[in-house]
Amino acid sequence: MNRNELHINCDLGEGSKNESQIMNYIQACNIACGGHFGDSNSVYQTLSKAVDLGIEVGAHPSYPDFENFGRVSINLDKEAFFSSMRQQLDLYFDQLSKLKAENNHIKAHGALYNDLCVNEELCTWFLEIIKSYPHKTLYTPFNGSLADLAKESNRPVSFEAFIDRNYNREGRLVSRALANAEKDSLVAVYDQLESIRLKQEVQCTDGTLISMKADTFCIHGDHPLALERLQFIEERYSK
Repeated sequence: MNRNELHINCDLGEGSKNESQIMNYIQACNIACGGHFGDSNSVYQTLSKAVDLGIEVGAHPSYPDFENFGRVSINLDKEAFFSSMRQQLDLYFDQLSKLKAENNHIKAHGALYNDLCVNEELCTWFLEIIKSYPHKTLYTPFNGSLADLAKESNRPVSFEAFIDRNYNREGRLVSRALANAEKDSLVAVYDQLESIRLKQEVQCTDGTLISMKADTFCIHGDHPLALERLQFIEERYSK
């Protein structure tokens, strides 16, 4: 199989020093737009590099929480939620317009991404907001409220799986508060990729096998081993 047939996305624009190198191994990136990280300069710089390389770009909004990198749930009322999402998406699309480039997707970040799996009201708000912004597809987990409601409204969806994180038997990512939240080796990351790609299943932390489909596979760009993981996958696919 040619690596170009594999679709890997990465969360970027988050201050990592090796993002330019990471871009050589991915097909899409999700760019932080001021909720958990970033400002107009970081968004523009990341977009510019990605567009030059022909990588698909997407907005990556989150709860407004620099302190916790958007990885803690925040209880916002509708007005505050709409205000934050619009501020982030406007920032992103203002910079994108300077490059006269096309947006590919929108993907929520961190705790917001997880909450959209289980909170239907939040999903309704999120879907209402993003319909005003151009995107070909919405990145969602294979199961959960966001995928269900998006499909009900005929919203194009790309199922996403994380290959550097562990899953529980409910099909949710294991909490980062737990010691076994992340994959512990390069081989484990690759094996999870292949299990989902070839068998459409993932092994959970308790040994259970559950169904999981993915159109795109994510590696977290802020992890110190992100580049090494991508290079390992590249090497395996080039053999």
